[in-house]
Amino acid sequence: MADKFQRQTACKMQISDILKGKIIFEGDRLNNVEIAGKNVLRVNIIANIVEKYSNPEKQFASLTMDDGSGQIRMKGFSDSFDILNAPMIGDTVYMIGTLKFYNDELYVLPEIIRNIETKWLLLRRLELGITDSPGIPEISKLSEKASENKGFEEHVVTEQKIDMSNNPAPAQEISSPKLKVLNQIRKDVELDVEQLIVPLNIPLADLNVIVKELIQEGEIYESRPGHLCAMI
Repeated sequence: MADKFQRQTACKMQISDILKGKIIFEGDRLNNVEIAGKNVLRVNIIANIVEKYSNPEKQFASLTMDDGSGQIRMKGFSDSFDILNAPMIGDTVYMIGTLKFYNDELYVLPEIIRNIETKWLLLRRLELGITDSPGIPEISKLSEKASENKGFEEHVVTEQKIDMSNNPAPAQEISSPKLKVLNQIRKDVELDVEQLIVPLNIPLADLNVIVKELIQEGEIYESRPGHLCAMI
């Protein structure tokens, strides 16, 4: 029987919008947060790390994110300790995670955290239509540039890709089979590895090598064993 599970899309969000959202419970459990008429549970945030905590026993860690609109914490226990402990205060990160609520606090349980350049925080704000950002003067400069070139914002949103690998391969070095695999995964919210074999006609051994390389390069990630999602 085919797996009917489909992971909810991680919505690109500004922190202030998350905090202003209406929290919907199902019994004692957080069901979702209603934001601008949309039911949101998984979020995609770009922000700066302004506070960090981890206990010596490596059983709990938290990072406070600030994107210029507000602050929210990422929290996790032993199974999330390593990814939470890696970023440092001052780093800009790309994060995908699930909203949680405990002890009167709305927070994020992270699935992915990647260090990126600060410019992507500014571009994300433009992507969300935010051009007025107190304390971040570069926003106004980018906004002026966008006005001069009407195609600028579309180019940023649809063509620019955040480079989250330590040793990224130049675009021209991506082999044709690898590009086919990446494009196929990007078409779906979540894709089983076996679903790539028939449409792409790539031997399983070669496919496993390509998938491993794409994961190492930060292009895709394994949401659960055997199931792949595109990073952006």
